[in-house]
Amino acid sequence: MEEPQSFALAVSQVCRRWRSVALGTRELWAQVPNVNSYESTADRVEISLERAGNCPLSLIFDLREQHEELYIWLEHYLWSSEQVLELLEPKISQCADLTAYLSRADIGEHLLHAFAHATNPARLKTLKLVGKYPDRRLDGKNWEKKRMVELMSGIRILHLHGHTIPWQYPTFMTRLTELQLSEIWEENWPSSTEMMEILRACPSLECLGFYWVGLSGAVDSTSSPITMPCLQTINLTWSKRGIFTCLLPSIRVPALANLRTQGDCAEAAHSLTEFISSLSQAPVRRLRLSYTEHSIPPQKIESLIRLLPNLTTLEFATIPDLEPVLTALSADDNLCPNLEKLTLDDRFAPRTEIICLLKRLRPN
Repeated sequence: MEEPQSFALAVSQVCRRWRSVALGTRELWAQVPNVNSYESTADRVEISLERAGNCPLSLIFDLREQHEELYIWLEHYLWSSEQVLELLEPKISQCADLTAYLSRADIGEHLLHAFAHATNPARLKTLKLVGKYPDRRLDGKNWEKKRMVELMSGIRILHLHGHTIPWQYPTFMTRLTELQLSEIWEENWPSSTEMMEILRACPSLECLGFYWVGLSGAVDSTSSPITMPCLQTINLTWSKRGIFTCLLPSIRVPALANLRTQGDCAEAAHSLTEFISSLSQAPVRRLRLSYTEHSIPPQKIESLIRLLPNLTTLEFATIPDLEPVLTALSADDNLCPNLEKLTLDDRFAPRTEIICLLKRLRPN
C-alpha cells in the first residue's frame, strides 16, 4: 500500500484538475511520516504541514538510530531536535496521533516532554511507542506531571511495544478504548495492582491485548471485581505470569465478543477455563485457541464451546487431538448452531470431520 504522502503527491501530479482537488483536500496531507523516507525533505514536510491546514495530524517519528540527542533522518542529512521541533511547533496542537519508534528511553522522554510543553500543547488521541529493545522504560522524572496529564488525558488508543511509561499515567487516560502491551521485560511489567487501577479508571475500554507481557505482584483478594461494560476484544498472546491468575478472575466482561488466546502457560489451565465458563451470558462470537494444549486440554474444548452458543467464528491452531471436538461439531447441530467460519491448523485436523463440518456451516 502506498504511504499517504506518496499517494497525495501522486494524485496532485496527474493533471491540473486532480492537483486542484488534491491541494484542496487537507486530509490527504494530514499524515506526516517525516522520518527515514526519501520523501521527507524539510521542504516536503513543511509543505505537507501547510497543506494539511487545520486538520488533525498524524505524525510518525523513527528515532531508532543511536544518537546523543533526538535526531530525525530527513533525506541525507540530520536535523537536531531543536530544528525538528521548531518546524513542528506551530502545528503541535493539531497532533492527534503520535507514533514513535525509539532506540533509547531518553529520546522518548525528550519527545513527549516537547509535545507537552509546547506553546500550544498537543491533545493526543493515539500514542504508540515502539522500542528497539524490550527493556526500555520512560521514567518520567523530568516531566511536569500536570502538563503530561493534560497531554495524555484525551488518549483513546495506547500501544506500548518494548517500551513503557510510568504506569500512573494510563490511569489519567479515562477515555481509553484500546490498550495493547507487548514485548515488555519482566522488570518493567505493571504490578497487578497498577493494572487493576488502570482498568478501573478506563470504563470505555473496548480492546485489551497482552503479548509476551505479564503482571507482577498479587491482586488484593478482598477487592471487588471490575465490570468492564464496553470491553469487546481480549487478545492474550504468549501472556506471562499474572495475566491468567490475577487479571482474568478480577474482571467481568458482559459485552465480550472476541477472545483470542495463544500460547501455553502452566498457570492458565484453571483460570482460563474458568474465565471462558463465565462468558456464557456474553455475546462471544469469535474464539481462537492456539498452542493451548496444556492450558485448555483438548478434551475440555467441547464442553467450553457449548457454553458459547453465539459463536460464529471458531479458530483452532496447533492443537493436537481435535478429532473428538470436530466429530461433535459435525454431528451435533446444537453445538455452535450459528457457526459460519471454521479455521483449522491442517496438521492436526482429520479430513473426514472437516468434510462433514463443511456441510453444516451456515452460509454468510
